Amino acid sequence: MPISVYQQTDWCLVAETNYQPGFVFFTEKIAKPMLAKRPFILAGNPGSLRLLHQLGFKTFGSVINADYDLESD
Repeated sequence: MPISVYQQTDWCLVAETNYQPGFVFFTEKIAKPMLAKRPFILAGNPGSLRLLHQLGFKTFGSVINADYDLESD
């Protein structure tokens, strides 16, 4: 993974592959900014950030308002 590329960015937009209501599936796309420790906005299924938090991951809620995670449209 080219971490040096991610380190040249201020934040990332992650567009997950699968969008199905009631189903969250993470791909490598979310892992890349997490490994590079970059803030990200996740375009995926509603509740994806909530699931990341339940799994013990910390996101950047103090920098990016995560209310969009509950938006279904």
